[in-house]
Amino acid sequence: MQFIKFSIVGLSNTFIDWGVFYYLISFSFFGTHETLSKVLSFVVAGTNSFFWNSIWTFREGFLNGIRCSQGHKIVTVSRYFVKFLIVSVFGLFANASAFTLMRHALVSVTSDSTGRLISLALATAVIISINFLANKYWTYSDVN
Repeated sequence: MQFIKFSIVGLSNTFIDWGVFYYLISFSFFGTHETLSKVLSFVVAGTNSFFWNSIWTFREGFLNGIRCSQGHKIVTVSRYFVKFLIVSVFGLFANASAFTLMRHALVSVTSDSTGRLISLALATAVIISINFLANKYWTYSDVN
């Protein structure tokens, strides 16, 4: 059930990421700096992901960690956030790397568009599983 919740949060974050990006470039908030818009949309979606995964997907581990914390609650939440961010950034680079490797492997056997879609789907499937396990067993485990 947690994996399904994690997947739902991830899907909603994709829409948030794309929506914020589209909004920023459509109204030229950063001129022609699409990369800056993409970074900001990633940060907004990542923050949303942390919030929903903390209070819905991994609620029990998150709340237990806060209840059992020896120090300030904000420090404990910050530790969760930093760990979540590390997993997310690792996932971003791993996803891009997996996509690139799969894309190069498929270049001779599929068309460009088919190869891109297959590579994207395979990279996403692998990385979502890794991100889920990393968050379940590292991010939302005992942080004290």
